[in-house]
Amino acid sequence: MNYPRMEKLLHHSIQNEILEIAALLLVKKIKADLHDEPDTYYAILADECKDLSKRELVAVCIRYLNNGTLKERAVGFVETDNMTADAISVKILEVLEPLQLDPGLCVGFGFDGASVMSGNRGGVHVILKKTFPHALYVHCNSHKLNLVLCTAAKVSPGISTFFGIINSLHNFMNGAQRHAKFLEIQKQMRPEQKTLELERSCEVRWSSWSNAVSKVLTLLGPILETLATFSESSGQTKIEADSLLHQMQTKKFLFLLVTFNQLFEVSDYATKGLQSSTLSVTDCIDLIEGLKDSYTQFRNENDAFDKVMALTDELMNKHEIVSWDISGSRKRKLPARLANTHVDSTLGKSSPVQQNSDLQKLWNDILDKQMMELNTRFKPDTYGFMSAAAACSPWSDTFGDKALIRPACVHFSIPVAEEEHTVFVQQLKRKAKANKITNEKKETLVEVLDACPRDIFPNMNSLLRALLTLPMTTCTVERLFSAVNRIKTGTRATMLTDRLNSLSLLSFERELTDSLEYQDILAVFSTKPRRLLL
Repeated sequence: MNYPRMEKLLHHSIQNEILEIAALLLVKKIKADLHDEPDTYYAILADECKDLSKRELVAVCIRYLNNGTLKERAVGFVETDNMTADAISVKILEVLEPLQLDPGLCVGFGFDGASVMSGNRGGVHVILKKTFPHALYVHCNSHKLNLVLCTAAKVSPGISTFFGIINSLHNFMNGAQRHAKFLEIQKQMRPEQKTLELERSCEVRWSSWSNAVSKVLTLLGPILETLATFSESSGQTKIEADSLLHQMQTKKFLFLLVTFNQLFEVSDYATKGLQSSTLSVTDCIDLIEGLKDSYTQFRNENDAFDKVMALTDELMNKHEIVSWDISGSRKRKLPARLANTHVDSTLGKSSPVQQNSDLQKLWNDILDKQMMELNTRFKPDTYGFMSAAAACSPWSDTFGDKALIRPACVHFSIPVAEEEHTVFVQQLKRKAKANKITNEKKETLVEVLDACPRDIFPNMNSLLRALLTLPMTTCTVERLFSAVNRIKTGTRATMLTDRLNSLSLLSFERELTDSLEYQDILAVFSTKPRRLLL
């Protein structure tokens, strides 16, 4: 294309127009994927957040199957100054409008548990269900697990204090002089190992707590040495160092440090697994049930507790710690209203740890709370879709049970005939038997779909695609917001939402962006009439 010599195309309005065209072409590629195959089921993922300029943004992603691969694509976000369920619903429909989707093929909504999204009477999912009749609301499983794990910090005041110490350690080591001394001591005590940083914890992202606890356990020696060094100084630094040192040099703190490190090592697999964009119903079941089994084993067998106690005693001997707890041993006085009653609780306050049986009780309380929360938040299969997914998997004990897939067939209006189901089950059983003989391979639901051709088993194929497309998490939307925060920094605080939307989509969907042709963008740009502004 030949432009005049003075036409540099550097004005911000020209840049915004080119970015908008590129983003529209990217959305067209997603639309082509959705319409590439007939009857492509999809799910809607949405969430809201504030950008750096305090503007409320509603972001939308689409989950669908394309050529046997689960994909979650960002399709855009819009600004809103009204955070009611009606307003958010309108914004979501506005973002979805260019995709020209069939409402009957929407199988689910993936939202968080905020009341405006999940309310049973006037929540966003209730309003959108009028447009998408077959869609099922799914509370993000990653968010639910995060809430389960967060209850560990509320088991007792002593555990809340423990996590407060972890936070205070990070804040203390942030000072320039303290940080330099901390790194210097690390090099002296761990000369052949890389220096590490204490990580910042965040309540809404529990994996950060896992990293924080792990780092404190790994760097316990250098941390204690650094605190001891600054406890010999003066002023506020001395007070903070003395306080942290006093609280850390107890058996209770070391026990909780080892305990949560052990529990996080197990829960991290589920936490990371539930953040996958290709997570299916059966994968989600496996991760949660596996975590429940691990906690049950910890609770019912003494080996896990004995292992934690052995590691705690080893740390005490290594760092010459002899104190059990910083709590006083004074017996608490009962209120007058409880004078004639028998009380066996702590009256809402933490009891001092004086022997191993106190630590055993603390261990049991933590696990009991975790298991109770897991069973409460991950409730039994209300709609029957998890049972239907298991009944379609050859490795499941319920494989081939026609009654279990009936609720899903009725909900999605997929008429699976008895003959089609029988032949499908027989074929999968033969294949599963062959795999067991060769390598004992456990097939995923996606592999089951590959073994269910659409031209031979049309309805079973549709049922499997609908079950696979059900949303399990909203982590893709959270990642889109991370892209927004990387782009809209303090130096770009005045960026408008339209430009931010285009840049964020192009950055987030890098794979599709790389496939865009510059000539296509310029061709669209050149077709638009324009005149120079005087």
